[in-house]
Amino acid sequence: MSVMDNPSLPPVKPDTRVLDVNLTGVLYTAKLAMHYFRRQPIESNRDRCLILKASMAAYGSVPEQAQYCMSKYGVRALMRVLRSTSWRDSIRVNLVAPWYIKTPMTEQFEDMIASRGIKYALSEDACAAMLRIASDSTINGRALAVLPREDIPEGYMDFAQDDTDHSTLISPPQL
Repeated sequence: MSVMDNPSLPPVKPDTRVLDVNLTGVLYTAKLAMHYFRRQPIESNRDRCLILKASMAAYGSVPEQAQYCMSKYGVRALMRVLRSTSWRDSIRVNLVAPWYIKTPMTEQFEDMIASRGIKYALSEDACAAMLRIASDSTINGRALAVLPREDIPEGYMDFAQDDTDHSTLISPPQL
């Protein structure tokens, strides 16, 4: 739904279902994950890592998709906020931000995507990005972008858009 309604008609209430799923649902999931992570005993052989999934829409804009972009920006903000304190409980928080990936949901937009010359990223590269974060305990507070292999041969990269000065109080301890 566009936020640009026909000005000759009364304004239409924005559809917030996308926010309910993509942001509120992630917020509840993160809250539960952090709660149960904190209940687990800290053990040197156990790593606790929350990986949030956003979208490259969290770093740019998709025309006519205000609610979708807001929801993904919100997930990005959640990662940034959680990473600033979660290290105190030895919990890592990271984000994966995929580009367009062919799924049953994107089938309805295939003509638009093709008409704009947009290339797809691969779902297996999104999985590889998740596995990289999950298996590397040195990664904390980072966002991995999943991009078309034509642009990034590895399929994903550290997006380096959410970096912080690690000399501040929010810097994570050595893991």
